[in-house]
Amino acid sequence: MNDRIIFSLAAAVAIASSVGILWVFLSAPPMAQTATAQTTQDNTVTSMVNRRTFYLFNAELDQVDETKTGVAGDIYSLQTIIVKKGDRVDIKFFNTEPDKDERHSFTLPAYQINKKLDGGDKADIGFVANKAGFFEYYCIFHQPEMRGQFIVED
Repeated sequence: MNDRIIFSLAAAVAIASSVGILWVFLSAPPMAQTATAQTTQDNTVTSMVNRRTFYLFNAELDQVDETKTGVAGDIYSLQTIIVKKGDRVDIKFFNTEPDKDERHSFTLPAYQINKKLDGGDKADIGFVANKAGFFEYYCIFHQPEMRGQFIVED
């Protein structure tokens, strides 16, 4: 009888450990996120700064007939970007259009960002997400379809 109790307790501990390890694994930060500590002159840590990197491309919906709908069908590869307040945000923005005259922008008015790219160009856009809330980003050349949400959690 005691052997059964000991075996049951051992099984329960093993299951609980496995669940705990799985929870830690699933709650790990995404690969594109790194953390760095800011230190003062006396080498004390003042805060942790997370660096979040996103790759943003333009894309086109083939099923949209611009002649019939009046819209080009251009979209961003990411329609939602989520960060935490205080994160350092790095956006690698690519205009994949082969024609130099086919322009796109990444415009985020809440952070005074308006980066315009000619076809085939790329840009690195960096800033600190210092305002919590829901903000819209869009392409000034392809409205109303090319837009997304930038969400900063408090």
